[in-house]
Amino acid sequence: IKKYKHTIIVLFIVFSIGELLIHFFWNNMSIYVQKSVLLQGPIFFFTISLFFVEKGIKIPQSLSKTVFFIYALHYPIILGISKILLKVLNDGEYKFLLGYILSILFTILICLLAHKIIQKISPDLLMLISGNRS
Repeated sequence: IKKYKHTIIVLFIVFSIGELLIHFFWNNMSIYVQKSVLLQGPIFFFTISLFFVEKGIKIPQSLSKTVFFIYALHYPIILGISKILLKVLNDGEYKFLLGYILSILFTILICLLAHKIIQKISPDLLMLISGNRS
């Protein structure tokens, strides 16, 4: 993977942007590109992790403890936020793209906030719902 890290990163970014564009203009074809991006994702993030290790960049321990919690909680939140943003930003493809990006950011922020609140209120509950990963 080290040998091809630049290629992996570029391909993932190109396919991700391509999936967004195809989703807007040829929606019936986006599922095929989306599946490709989903398969590339773990390889991409593993490659990025190797890059961080090589460069000595350390991810804060507190942030790494929230990853599973965000993974487990993100889907229902992103659905709700996407519906709200689609109603608020209802016309134009650029507003749709803005809504797509904002839904990701809002979802991550809400998940991090929920993690912090549950951690303060009931750390035992957080350990239970996150499989003792927090």
